[in-house]
Amino acid sequence: MDIKGKRLLNERKFLNCEKLSDGGRKYWLEIKGRHGWKARYVKEVDDREETKNLIRKFMIVMEN
Repeated sequence: MDIKGKRLLNERKFLNCEKLSDGGRKYWLEIKGRHGWKARYVKEVDDREETKNLIRKFMIVMEN
């Protein structure tokens, strides 16, 4: 797959995007669960849209 195709695929999967100073991008997606948890997926890619880092965070949100 070419760079343009990879970028379009990442933009469809992850709803948020931020350009990085090294020419790469950071994509992220947040998902809210029904029972008070939240997950955030963060993907960092280089200028060729090759994955450098993929992080999955789970958080429990306490509401009053």
